Amino acid sequence: MPDGQVLQNPFKPTAGKMPPELIGRDEVVDEFYEGLLNGPGAPERLIRVSGVRGTGKTVMLGEFKRIALNMEQKWTVVSETASPGFSSRILEALSRSHAPVDATLQPTALGASLGSVRFERSSLNLREAMMRATEKNRGLLITLDEVQDASFDETKALAIAVQHVIAEDRDVAFAFAGLPSMVSEIVNGDTLTFLRRAVPVELSMVPIGDVASSIEDTMRRIGRMEIDGRLVNRLATASAGYPFMVQLIGYQTWQAAFRRCGRRAGAVLPCDVEAGIEKARSRFDAMVIEPALQRVAPMELRYMLAMSLDEEKPSSTSAVAARMGSDLAGVSSYRARLMKAGLVESAGRGFVAFAIPYMDQYLRSRRDEIEQGMLV
Repeated sequence: MPDGQVLQNPFKPTAGKMPPELIGRDEVVDEFYEGLLNGPGAPERLIRVSGVRGTGKTVMLGEFKRIALNMEQKWTVVSETASPGFSSRILEALSRSHAPVDATLQPTALGASLGSVRFERSSLNLREAMMRATEKNRGLLITLDEVQDASFDETKALAIAVQHVIAEDRDVAFAFAGLPSMVSEIVNGDTLTFLRRAVPVELSMVPIGDVASSIEDTMRRIGRMEIDGRLVNRLATASAGYPFMVQLIGYQTWQAAFRRCGRRAGAVLPCDVEAGIEKARSRFDAMVIEPALQRVAPMELRYMLAMSLDEEKPSSTSAVAARMGSDLAGVSSYRARLMKAGLVESAGRGFVAFAIPYMDQYLRSRRDEIEQGMLV
């Protein structure tokens, strides 16, 4: 490390912050890059990214943006989150970047449904803005995150505009991301059939072997910390292959070693690893699990408590129903809503599992508090 260079923690456990590398996502990144190179009509220019919270959807969209901005050909990138008014914000961004278009008819009014005339004009405004953005051999990438929060009218207006611009053989790409069930609903909507052609990218847990390789490389090459292979495996296993947890555990472990070494490069010891895991688990509860549970209705929370009794194993749906004093039909709506929210996932016919690691441990350790209504 050159004299005077400040040694910084190489792990980035912040929502949407680009980590040093995208663990196990090389193929997706390469295909998107090749799609941009291959010109209009390449299937990888229309991508839908799905996955439960913390699997790196926002990071993936950020990587698509980085690729587009680094292309030899000039690309404009507009990145939005699907909160109310996102289509008008896209229109405004395009209007600022290129020749002005009529942006007086806003595509939404705080999420209110559009009338047919306003909807058609909104879609046409977006189409005109995209056409202008792709003049003179320029490219345009639009990314849309958290599509589970998108209004149907705004999504439809944007999809129709993108479809028309693609049909005009322009250099345009569109990538959107969200929770699996919500992405599926949008793609399979009767009036949004165009989006079914989007290349599906489902982000799941990263294989532990890939996690171990990434942690070891990041610690040594970027973080300038030596680490024993057994300690690497301990960290990788504790992460459960959950991308956000990988960054969180790596961050806290590196920080513990950095402090112990007098704020300089050194070696990671077992005490650093155990301290890092303990701190990461506490932060994970506060940053991921507790916010997710705040939006869960009481009966759905009861369903999750019943699941937690199986500890690390998948839960039989019939056993969960029995624990709740009901039958499968009586609790099916709770299971469906939890799956839609990305908190529970199918683990085979008749079985479910938690989609977020350590959720079962959290629920068991706080069962009394939850049942008393402290977290409901």
